[in-house]
Amino acid sequence: MFSILIIILAFVTQMFVIMPSGSKYCSEGQCGIYFWGAHEHDAVWHIAVSETLFNKYPFEMPNMSGTIMHGYNYLLDIVVAGLSFVTGIGVPIWFFKILPVAWFVSISYLIYQFARSYRDTNTFPIFLWFFTFFGSSFSYLLRMNNIHSLWGASSILSMQALQNMLNPQFAWSLIPLLLLLLGLAKSKRKYSDYAMYGFYTFVAIGLKFYTGSVMLLIIGADLFIQLFFDYKKVLSQILKGLIVLSITFVSIWIFYAPGGNNGFPFIFKPMATVNPIIEDKTLLYLSQWAERLYSYHGIKLVVLEIGVLGIFTLLNFGTRILAMIGLVKNEYQSNKYLRVLLVIGALSSFLLSVIFIQKGVWWNTVQFLYVSLFITGILAAEGLDILFKTNKLWSYLIVGAIIVMTIPTNVDVMHTFMKFPGTSYVANDEIQALSILRTMPNGVILAPLFWQKSQTGYTPILSQTYDTAYISAYSGKPTYISDLIQLELTNVEYKNRIDRLNEYDCRVIENVDYAYEFKNNQNMSKYSDCGRKIDLIYENETVNVYRVD
Repeated sequence: MFSILIIILAFVTQMFVIMPSGSKYCSEGQCGIYFWGAHEHDAVWHIAVSETLFNKYPFEMPNMSGTIMHGYNYLLDIVVAGLSFVTGIGVPIWFFKILPVAWFVSISYLIYQFARSYRDTNTFPIFLWFFTFFGSSFSYLLRMNNIHSLWGASSILSMQALQNMLNPQFAWSLIPLLLLLLGLAKSKRKYSDYAMYGFYTFVAIGLKFYTGSVMLLIIGADLFIQLFFDYKKVLSQILKGLIVLSITFVSIWIFYAPGGNNGFPFIFKPMATVNPIIEDKTLLYLSQWAERLYSYHGIKLVVLEIGVLGIFTLLNFGTRILAMIGLVKNEYQSNKYLRVLLVIGALSSFLLSVIFIQKGVWWNTVQFLYVSLFITGILAAEGLDILFKTNKLWSYLIVGAIIVMTIPTNVDVMHTFMKFPGTSYVANDEIQALSILRTMPNGVILAPLFWQKSQTGYTPILSQTYDTAYISAYSGKPTYISDLIQLELTNVEYKNRIDRLNEYDCRVIENVDYAYEFKNNQNMSKYSDCGRKIDLIYENETVNVYRVD
């Protein structure tokens, strides 16, 4: 009964985070395609990739024409583009409606299978589902302390379990991770098993580099531990490791190497992602501690940083930390070896998020932390199950308290995604103009640079709220340049193009086939002396669309 209830609740809440986005609605006379939360940028980017991917090979970036796709996990985008091509069902339908259901069914089943192989009790799958779908931080304590309100708590710390569908690529990468853990649960493993583990890692890296990297560390730990207890297996372990590495490197080359020359994507800078927890006034602002981070040295600084790291860990991992108290109970564990690998995976992914920042967008190594949160959720579920099986009143009270303390952040997530209308929208006028561009032959669109504008409407217009690749997403064509945030994430140099645009350089118009401009920000006339024929092919109250010959 409890299993059915938690699955139903998990399905409804997880789907609420993604399914409403990408659909047409009208609110207060504002009609168009609406988005909630991070979907206004991240989902739009992935739709743009899927819609333009098969236009040209090698694959190119949809937001900077002529730039080979590199340094990014686009395996899911290939799958979505392929499914759309074969079935005729639109990319947004696959992304926002169909694949989320497929993911939920897949991960729910694998969680159950793993639970049975790891700890065969009737309650462990329930607790594991709970932390997989509802595990949360203590961010609400910060929010209550700062503004005496719960609302907004889910957006100030790391992404939590109920926000899985804000990052579908990460959510899908948990599938090969679970398959790997299921494989490692077996006592005897052959070369073919490690070939399969290599394939799982290949898929995970194509979906989310951070998850695939942690999987590689877990496999490495498995091989090393086996070698430690039986040094005679050295040749066998080396061969197994080479099998995994060779398959993994193929994935890295396919998804991250072509066209890229940026070197190692991370920079060693310990605690850079952690210290803001006491420096940021929207978090746990401790002014004296923050000042001492820059005045203390030696052992004093080390002790201070350990304290800051403890605060950061407790707030981000939330009730997972409390639930793991149950692990200290001396109870027979049928698969202690796998628990060791889980601890190694959780700690290594956590440390990677703590000691590195990323080139381009420095804080993006937080995605290593997402992997750690998921793996820690497995250990938390085990701890909670151990407490529950103690069958004492005090243990039931602890279990109940942990469940209750997990609720507030999840309530805020639902409050965010159940609000109507959404965070922003693409107006019907723009959708119509982009539909016209979709019908035209393949080519490059000159899109206007993002300029944020104060808006008086009920819901903000996406083009004036956030720099995105929505023009590529809904026209099916790459732009000359757009979505600078994504270019920074992939560490693509774009300054020269921006300079040319700002100077209305004729080299811009020589490299585009279409132009898209807003009625209230018209600049195409400034290219009139560039020797290209610029014809207006569509206009409405909001935009003009041109063909450039």
